[in-house]
Parts: sequence; C-alpha cells; structure tokens
Amino acid sequence: MIDQVLAQRRLEKVELETRLDETRGTIELLDRELGKARELQKLGAYPEMDLLRLERQARTEKTEIAVLTPRC
Repeated sequence: MIDQVLAQRRLEKVELETRLDETRGTIELLDRELGKARELQKLGAYPEMDLLRLERQARTEKTEIAVLTPRC
C-alpha cells in the first residue's frame, strides 16, 4: 500500500515538473514575442489589441507558475 502511494506521488511530481517546464518555455516564448510586438506597436505596425492579448496571456502563464511552484 505504501509503495503504491509513493509511486503515485512520484508520478504526480514528475507530471508537475513537466507542466512547470512547459509553462516556463511558454513564458520565455511569450516574453520574446512581447518584446517584438511592443517595438512593432510603437511603430504602428502591430495592433494594440493583439499586444494586450499577448500581455494577458503572459500574465496568466506567470500566475500559473506562481501557483504551481510552491507545490514542488
């Protein structure tokens, strides 16, 4: 019984670490996209609504990291 519980906890930890890694990768990608989008938006070549959408998406991903991290 204890071995099953430990195995389940290990699996949950691996799944959580994988999710964190994926979320960190998404944040890095969004940060790069945001940098480019902000520059283009300053030049008037990028719609403000799209920039706001990217910013909201980045905040959402960063919130997910903040929520998941203490559980590791």
